[in-house]
Amino acid sequence: MDQSENRFYREPEGAAAHGGPAFPCHTNPRPGHLVDAPQGMTLRDYFAAKVMGTLIAVYDDEGCSSEDPEVVERERQEFAYMVAKNAYRYADAMLRAREAA
Repeated sequence: MDQSENRFYREPEGAAAHGGPAFPCHTNPRPGHLVDAPQGMTLRDYFAAKVMGTLIAVYDDEGCSSEDPEVVERERQEFAYMVAKNAYRYADAMLRAREAA
């Protein structure tokens, strides 16, 4: 999926904004050019993924306000969006704290 089509995620600009690779490759085919080598998820993605389970556990107890399948689906989508958005907020806060330390 093209990043411009993804409403849940926007990569911040620059390596400092996303913390660089979460798991840098030690067998980099181009030593000294870490950014050019495929690295997988960023540290920002990793932090967001780690906090998502807690966010789901904390907020998922609220349940749905309706038995209408359309309402249930809309509320599930809104919940997923809220969790993803907040997970990246926490990830950004962790990166800022990491940078300040």
